[in-house]
Amino acid sequence: DIIKFEIRMTGSSSNPAIKTGLNDTGKSKEEDLKQKAKEEAERLKKEAAAKAKEEAERLKKEGLEKANQEKEKFKNEQKEKKINEAKKQADQVRAGAKSGAEKLRKEGYAAADKLVNDAKNPLAKAAANEASKKMKKETDIKAQKMIDEGNRKADGIMNTAKQKADAVK
Repeated sequence: DIIKFEIRMTGSSSNPAIKTGLNDTGKSKEEDLKQKAKEEAERLKKEAAAKAKEEAERLKKEGLEKANQEKEKFKNEQKEKKINEAKKQADQVRAGAKSGAEKLRKEGYAAADKLVNDAKNPLAKAAANEASKKMKKETDIKAQKMIDEGNRKADGIMNTAKQKADAVK
């Protein structure tokens, strides 16, 4: 490479002054290098800003996804809790209905059997047997109605709980 430079002589012959330096061509190369350095610095600055923005967006997206997952998990836990509480209530209602039906059946059958046992002559015993069968049949019908009613109430409790659970937001 050829580098051009400038020599200046000033002053008098008894006191000469010599100055050297790059001429305009050298200055323009220096300015070109400065300009290229500025451009490179600006490009790197923009690149770093873009990467930082991308990373911030990625982190924001991850944070939102995690928050939504936690929200959904909490929502499902609340739904499950409501349904489990309702199931306990429904089971208690069913158990109460079954217990009541068993008690009704036991008392009804006992009354029917007493009617047969209290009959003294064969004709009264035959009539008491028929009446006893009818009483037991009616007792079974009443006991089943009691169980069915308990099941209806329990189903209503569960349906209401499911509706409330679905309404959880």
